[in-house]
Amino acid sequence: MANPSLFLSATAIAERIHTAVDTVTRVVTITETNDPNNLIGRPTGYTDAAVVYDKAVQCGERLGADCGAMIEVWPSAEHAQRRANYIAGLQTPARSLGLSTTTCTDQCYSGSPVT
Repeated sequence: MANPSLFLSATAIAERIHTAVDTVTRVVTITETNDPNNLIGRPTGYTDAAVVYDKAVQCGERLGADCGAMIEVWPSAEHAQRRANYIAGLQTPARSLGLSTTTCTDQCYSGSPVT
């Protein structure tokens, strides 16, 4: 496995999206105090996360993918895939949460992209 200090943080990835997508208005780093899923830093949770706000969607009061996108960094491909499967299971034709993608190289990301 590659050196973890070489990986981009969720916020760094979100900032790259912010730079590349004109409709993105801001990025919020997820911490233990503002995590809407209460997963950050937990044994079965993500290790890092950030929310991307997109002006093309109306965002509720709570942080999350419904604001535009949520980038989640997972400790392994298995954890990231499990999260993607969970999100896919929540999606129904009547209640679309958007797309969920999982990307792994030496580090795994799972999130809902800005649409």
